[in-house]
Amino acid sequence: MGKNLSAVAIELLKEALCSIYWYKNNLRSFLSNCINDTNVINRPDWNGYKRQIVSDIINELCSNQERYLGDIRRLIHEVIKMESFHHLEQVEDGKRKVERAKQAVADLKRVVEDQTQKIKEEEEIKRKRLENLKKIRSSQAVLSKLDEIKINYFRLVTSKEYQKRGFELEKVLYDLFELFD
Repeated sequence: MGKNLSAVAIELLKEALCSIYWYKNNLRSFLSNCINDTNVINRPDWNGYKRQIVSDIINELCSNQERYLGDIRRLIHEVIKMESFHHLEQVEDGKRKVERAKQAVADLKRVVEDQTQKIKEEEEIKRKRLENLKKIRSSQAVLSKLDEIKINYFRLVTSKEYQKRGFELEKVLYDLFELFD
């Protein structure tokens, strides 16, 4: 994942948390294990609706992603790893709740993996651009040095001092050999 999470991933995280945990105390326990700053967890009104609690916590984390990025990533990572939802089977209409939780986790996982893949592709493009830029700069350096050698060669060709021209030609040849290894 990149430095900032996509809005879609954030909303899917909220939905997954609401679907995975039916009871608020289980949700609070999970969040406490994933989020280092207990103030973030204690700030919402835990007597309110679960969806509002989740929304308040995730919104606070996302409002300062520089500070809480590690917590957000851990939270997403832990949710994505979930495969078992036995705790939901015990509640009324448990099978439907399990399927809903599985779908919410799968949706979040798909979006995060897509975002991760996109970031990898962008990094690869950036790396290739830098590599090409280095090659271009290297080529420009070679062309610049070649122009310098060419100027020295033309200067020695027009020189009237024959003995000095021979020594200068040696320097030009040496420079050429050095330039092209």
